[in-house]
Amino acid sequence: MSIIPVPAYITPTTPLRRRPPYQPAGAGVERGLNRAYDAVDRAFTRPAGRLTCLPWLRTTFVKGATLKKADIPFLTASDLAGLIKEREVSPVEAVEAYLDRIEALNDKLYAYLTVCREEALQAARESEKALARGEDLGPLHGVPVAVKDQLHTAGIRTTFGTPIFNDFVPEEDAAVVSSLKSAGAILLGKLNMT
Repeated sequence: MSIIPVPAYITPTTPLRRRPPYQPAGAGVERGLNRAYDAVDRAFTRPAGRLTCLPWLRTTFVKGATLKKADIPFLTASDLAGLIKEREVSPVEAVEAYLDRIEALNDKLYAYLTVCREEALQAARESEKALARGEDLGPLHGVPVAVKDQLHTAGIRTTFGTPIFNDFVPEEDAAVVSSLKSAGAILLGKLNMT
C-alpha cells in the first residue's frame, strides 16, 4: 500500500479558534485577543461552494498512492512514525532520505556541524530489525531527528558552536537526547547554533 500527499482543507466543521488555556487578566487585553482570533476565523472561513486550500497547513496522506523517497523529509514526525509502524516506510529509507537531503543542502545552509551518517544508518538497521521482530521501541520508533550542538551526545563531538570545543566528545547523553533515544528516535547529527 502506498501514500500520496493531499492538501489539507479548511471546512466549516474545522475548529480554527485555538484559544490559549490562560487568558490574561483585563477586559481590554482579552477583547483584543478575541478580536484577533475572530479575524483569523473570518479570513479562513470557507466561502459557500468553494474549498480554500491553505498550503502552509500540515499535509495529510492517504493510502493507495505512492510516496517518493524525496518526500519523506517533509512528513511530520507523527505521520512518519505512523508510516513506519504500518511498514509503509522503513527506518532505513527514512534515514537515507534525510541524509540525501542533508548532503544536497548542507553546503549552502551549514545547518549541520556534525553528520552521523554511519551511526544513523546502523541505528536505522537495528530499528528495522526490531520492527520485524514485532518490538515497539516507542512513539518515535525509527524517526530521524537532529539536536542542537549545545546538547551532550555520548561519543559524538559537541562544539557548543565555538572552535574552543572542537575536540570535545561527551561521555554521556543529555537528558533530552536520552529521552529521544528511549522513544526510538534516530540521531542524524548536530545542528549549528545560529
